[in-house]
Amino acid sequence: MPGIKMKWLRQKDFWTYWENSNSKAKIDFENWCYFRISEPALRNLIGDISPNQNLEGEDDPPGPVSRWYGNLNGIHIILDFHQSHPNGEVVILYHDERPESRAEVREHFVRWGEDWQESEIA
Repeated sequence: MPGIKMKWLRQKDFWTYWENSNSKAKIDFENWCYFRISEPALRNLIGDISPNQNLEGEDDPPGPVSRWYGNLNGIHIILDFHQSHPNGEVVILYHDERPESRAEVREHFVRWGEDWQESEIA
């Protein structure tokens, strides 16, 4: 997609980037997008970076969960892949709290899987 720049980062690099960025926005775990996708299809879309399996000290979601960290045109992204969700293999994608971030996240990720859903933005 023209103009869209997605960069996947290792956990340590993500948090270093976060701390050094000029953005005061925070990841809002109430702002989420959800879609169903198989693990092989997800890994094909993300590429070579391995997920983080050790989420200790973070929000500690029910597992098993694989987590990727990224930045989409300056929007901080956390992507959780849940293997044991009641609806099967799903992604729950969190982004920063800025309302304008949702449209860009939707534009980039909506075609990645099926059953796209998103939270209300307060």
